[in-house]
Amino acid sequence: MPAKNDQYFYTALFSFVLEDCPGLSEYRQEDLYMKLIKKAGVTNQPCPWLDREWLETDGKGGFCSMSVPMCSTRRYHGLIVTPLEGFEGRYVLLSGYEISVTDSDGRRYRLETTQYPGVLDPAGYVYLEKFDNSIFPEWVFRIGLLTITIEIFMAEDSAVYLSFRMDSKNAGDSSAAVSISPVAAYRNSNELTRENNYLSPS
Repeated sequence: MPAKNDQYFYTALFSFVLEDCPGLSEYRQEDLYMKLIKKAGVTNQPCPWLDREWLETDGKGGFCSMSVPMCSTRRYHGLIVTPLEGFEGRYVLLSGYEISVTDSDGRRYRLETTQYPGVLDPAGYVYLEKFDNSIFPEWVFRIGLLTITIEIFMAEDSAVYLSFRMDSKNAGDSSAAVSISPVAAYRNSNELTRENNYLSPS
């Protein structure tokens, strides 16, 4: 368990032994059930919890997993990673979502985080206040007086369900809206692609 520091603290809620999930041996037990809370007033620190990962499974060899800031840092990260009949190994079908919130003044904020060499863009982690996967993975983002809560659940049929809830102490935020765009991949979980002709046929 990492030591506490001045910016963030980490609490392991449970431990869990991961079985029958080839390729996921790098997961540490304390990563599977955890609660992470960013201390108030910290806005200029590097991306926290990028080395912490969450995992949901369908009980049939499929899973969804990412780092805590909704950032894919491994080849097998994705929201739908599952075996396909007639293909070897697992396939990343859905890499993730582009999630943006537009407030009542028309300002747009991206909540996901994407890692490129030397830069994180978008950097939604700056709005991430809390992560808890003691039941299902749950993120709490805060933008001013607006709070956005996102939960993810994976069913036995490999379907992934996302729940969004917005709350605000400002009555003027009633017109705030969430926009979601899926990011498809359709690649083997051990490979990377630059152009996918299955998605963009010539």
